[in-house]
Amino acid sequence: MYEEMSPETGEFFNFMTEHELFDFVTRENKHLGGYCTFMPNYKAPFIFSNFNGTSADIDVLTHEAGHAFEAYYASRRLPLMSQAFSTSEINEIHSMTMELFAYPYMERFFGDKTGKYLYAHFTDAIKTIPYLVSVDEFQHRVFENPGSTSADWRRFWREIEAKYMPWRSSARSRSTA
Repeated sequence: MYEEMSPETGEFFNFMTEHELFDFVTRENKHLGGYCTFMPNYKAPFIFSNFNGTSADIDVLTHEAGHAFEAYYASRRLPLMSQAFSTSEINEIHSMTMELFAYPYMERFFGDKTGKYLYAHFTDAIKTIPYLVSVDEFQHRVFENPGSTSADWRRFWREIEAKYMPWRSSARSRSTA
């Protein structure tokens, strides 16, 4: 799949495979979750997860591979290692985009259930947009108001949440009434 996406992603994934830079096997006492980390001395990302035989395995693989590809590619092309890592404001662009770039290959994983997977994945991705927009606007409000207090921040969030995610504000109002 990654070789077919582009020469760069093929190079990246072959490097990861050749150097065994994955740990997907679920085993007793292994920490839960999935993440990507980076070993600067080797210019090597490492992907950690616990596969469980569900579609989430593919989600984690493609998502964390997006983070890993960004770090791999940038660390080989930028002069300083400190330049090779994206900031938290844009980290998810790499990972979520890689999930979408993998769409043409999902039939290899899901066969005749590909349409169901793509529909579920895409609707979940669309549902995250209001939250992501909220976080972005919240950051702007906090930085535009340097003297604001934690009470102001809660108010900012409630106002933004009401604007982009009114269903949450309505549910909170009902639960506190």
